[in-house]
Amino acid sequence: DDAGNQPPQPANDTAVTEAAEDLLRLALAGDVAAFKLAAARWTGFGTGNNSDCAQPRRRLSDIRDSHGAGLVHYAARSGAPELLNYLVSELGLSATQPAVEFGDTPAHNAAAAGQLACLTWLLLEAGADPLARDAEGMNLLHVAAYSGHAAAVEWLLHQTPCSAADQSASGAVPAQFCRLNDDETLGLLQQRQINLLNTGSASVAFTAATTAINNQDDGLQHPVSISTNGYAITIRDQRHRCG
Repeated sequence: DDAGNQPPQPANDTAVTEAAEDLLRLALAGDVAAFKLAAARWTGFGTGNNSDCAQPRRRLSDIRDSHGAGLVHYAARSGAPELLNYLVSELGLSATQPAVEFGDTPAHNAAAAGQLACLTWLLLEAGADPLARDAEGMNLLHVAAYSGHAAAVEWLLHQTPCSAADQSASGAVPAQFCRLNDDETLGLLQQRQINLLNTGSASVAFTAATTAINNQDDGLQHPVSISTNGYAITIRDQRHRCG
């Protein structure tokens, strides 16, 4: 179900690697027309038969970067939902498969890049889960807060089940991932925190986590105490970037 009707052709490892890198770059650029041309060349690699010396036709789903992120991860950062539609709806690539190393889904990448058009397409059209967790237990709201994309944070708070009380694997809530001086994003999350506390729906751990101080060393908001959870908070830099 991959693109292209080019006749199969043998290719050496260097040519295959360069073609894969070109496709990843084009996916990140969101250039649909150029991507389709390159995709046709990619699926033409291989002899297309089952002889002992043959190379099978290559699939676009085989392409991964060094962290295990694929074409849909890259396209999610492009700001071009039409490319996502081509990859997912027409070619059948997965819109939800996590990357191997960091466990981030394409939607994590859209949130990290602040690409709201791609983020909404993945959630509303492709059925991506806004509560999906990466290897650090971060959902889309954590990632958008960390990356400082207030519009994505606001949309996730209003249009999805994501909550200001969501805790990562380390117990940190989204506001604790905000960068110093990112008053807009932090303000959105703090207002939701206040609403949760006022309605009495916040857990003890969440109540402790909302008491944050500024840590000048890494520019992240950290809790004063999270001892009610029985472990210390450690927030490791989550890149959620392709490459």
